[in-house]
Amino acid sequence: MLNQLPKATQHKKKRVGRGTPTGKGKTAGRGVKGQHSRNGKKNYFGFEGGQTRLAKRTPRLKGMGRRQVKTVYQVVNLSQLSHIEVNIVDKTVLRAAGLIANADQLVKLLGNGEIKAALTITVDAASVSAISKIEKSGGKVVLLASN
Repeated sequence: MLNQLPKATQHKKKRVGRGTPTGKGKTAGRGVKGQHSRNGKKNYFGFEGGQTRLAKRTPRLKGMGRRQVKTVYQVVNLSQLSHIEVNIVDKTVLRAAGLIANADQLVKLLGNGEIKAALTITVDAASVSAISKIEKSGGKVVLLASN
């Protein structure tokens, strides 16, 4: 298939500055005067015509030259768990109940609200108040080992 295509002709590079009848004589396609018509070193990456470039104008980020990585949790409060009928609660149950958006992301349990049922809850993190309220109601919190 490809071997049956005709060979493409290769054009030779146009030799500039070889007299006006050639079409690229005199200024050799560089225009008249100006920085780009001169020979020698050209502009470097980020050059803005002598204005202080963006990389130097913007302030540096905090954190010893690297970005700080922030752990983002999906938050679940104790008041939201009162609607769940199951005794053992994990990420899949929370996802099915619509309390979290993604079962693959981290989940943190917060102690806002009251809980009466004795639940066994498996989450990535939990506040001290949430753990104490769940243990007070007869349940327990299992924290997953995170990286």
